[in-house]
Amino acid sequence: MLCFDLIVLLNILLLVFGIEVEVAFIVVYWIEIASKVYTYGPHLYLRSQWNRFDLLTMTLAVVLFILDRFLSLSENWHSFVMCLRVLRLFKLLLNIKRYLKRKRKGKHGAM
Repeated sequence: MLCFDLIVLLNILLLVFGIEVEVAFIVVYWIEIASKVYTYGPHLYLRSQWNRFDLLTMTLAVVLFILDRFLSLSENWHSFVMCLRVLRLFKLLLNIKRYLKRKRKGKHGAM
C-alpha cells in the first residue's frame, strides 16, 4: 500500500499549494477503497477504523462534489472535506512508522 501512501502525500502537497485535481484524487481514492474491499472482503475491511474513516471521507467528498456542481455549495463545506482529507496524513505517518519498525526488525533478525 506504499503506492497509495505516496498518493496521499501528493494530494496533501497539491492541497497546500492550491492546485485543483479533485476528481482525479477522488477516483484514485475510490480505486484504493475498492481494491481493499476486494482483497480483504467488506467485513474485514470495515474492521479497521482508518478504512471506515477513508470510506466516510471519500463518500462525503463525492456527495459534496456532486452537490457543488448542482447547488454551488459554500467554501465552508469544501474546507471541512479538505480538513478530513488532510487527516489522512496521520495514517500515512503511522504507515511510515510501521514500515520502519518492520525494516529494523528485519535487519536485527538477519544478524
